[in-house]
Amino acid sequence: RRDSQYLDALFEESIAQSPPTDADLQSYLDANPAAFRQPAVVSFDQIYFGSDTGASLRLEQARTALQRGAHPATLGQATLLPAHQDAMPLDLVARDFGEEFAGQLARAPVSEWTGPVASGFGVHLVRVNAIQAARSPVLADVREVVAREWESERRKQAHAAALEKLRQQYQVEIQAVLPPVPSP
Repeated sequence: RRDSQYLDALFEESIAQSPPTDADLQSYLDANPAAFRQPAVVSFDQIYFGSDTGASLRLEQARTALQRGAHPATLGQATLLPAHQDAMPLDLVARDFGEEFAGQLARAPVSEWTGPVASGFGVHLVRVNAIQAARSPVLADVREVVAREWESERRKQAHAAALEKLRQQYQVEIQAVLPPVPSP
């Protein structure tokens, strides 16, 4: 273990180079777009109706009340779920409400109450106020993250190359050691 740590320290010193250029980082970003893709962002309102058998009926009654001008805060069932979310990444919506809910939000029309939308909690009426599609960022927006990943990749490659160079200088033999046979 100590030898390994010592070699790691030597490798770190040997790969210390100048910081990456913008061209290096842009090239790395272009080669790994999925790693830096920014998820869709959605702003929405939701009214929760529970998961019992009467939830669908209450939801339809609320839809009618909304069409007649009722305020959304006066409808639905009390819950700790937020009634309004601003600019929430869709992957976080999926984490908090479930994949199905997030998928339905992504397809919902903007500025219209839609439902029933199912979540892990029950059914909801939702109104998407704004949605921004997933996008590939420009380098200026993610420069620090790209630089950190570029550096990590460079270190891994340099480490692997240094180990391979060392392996070429030695012949490694592994001998199998059999456990002692117990005496009767």
